[in-house]
Amino acid sequence: MDWSKTKTIFIFAFLVLDLFLVWQYSQLVITNKYKNIQDASVTDQFKEEAITYPPLDDTPDLPPLKAERHLFTDEERSSLKEQEPAFKEQDPYRLAMKLVEPVKVDKDDLAKADTFVSAQLISGSEYVLWSYNRENSTITYFQRVNDRIVYQKSGDKQLGSIVLHLNENREIISYEQTYMDTADEEEQPQDTATALEALARLYNENDLKPKSEVTEMTLGYYTSQGQDIASQSLQPHWYVEINNKDFYFVNAYDTQVVRPNQQKKLE
Repeated sequence: MDWSKTKTIFIFAFLVLDLFLVWQYSQLVITNKYKNIQDASVTDQFKEEAITYPPLDDTPDLPPLKAERHLFTDEERSSLKEQEPAFKEQDPYRLAMKLVEPVKVDKDDLAKADTFVSAQLISGSEYVLWSYNRENSTITYFQRVNDRIVYQKSGDKQLGSIVLHLNENREIISYEQTYMDTADEEEQPQDTATALEALARLYNENDLKPKSEVTEMTLGYYTSQGQDIASQSLQPHWYVEINNKDFYFVNAYDTQVVRPNQQKKLE
């Protein structure tokens, strides 16, 4: 074996590797520098146009989730106390129950509704308050997965939601519940758009206008497919509320904007 020739080959190989690592590092520096310039430009533009927003936290890379509608078992149904089926024929994937004794909800405080959901409903502690619609006398909760809210399109067949129905005395008299079983999909987490990138997309789409206030911004998941789809993939979305009224969802993978054409009603 020609050791001199072998040594030369090794030296050349390591030289090529070193050059590649130097190039890769330089690209990373350039990318980060460009991103910092972009972020600075966005914040300067927002400041100039009097657009305000809450403090923005670091953004974790979230994986997509595989969600399947949950089949409520007879054991789960029988565990519900002081409740009875609202209909003779029950959807196996949807609970529709009425209360034997109504639960009073205070006019300006939904704490009793929160307690009822958490303590009396199946996996109730996994749901979070979304809206209170006085006109329809309903209170809606959305399911959380891995401490992230799964936002839903409005409708009567949501996947992973609880809807409480109140009478004229603001008493809970019945409810519907759906639940989703979830698992991480096998693919690796993708780069997740930052909160500032999501706001920039809304600004470029003319959804975030001058003198606006971003009143809430949360990273969660979003689905618009509803209960009829047995299995679906959930992608992370930024929930962005503007001026305590209008809200949007921004896909955290490709920054596409979802406009639900509805307003959050929490009065």
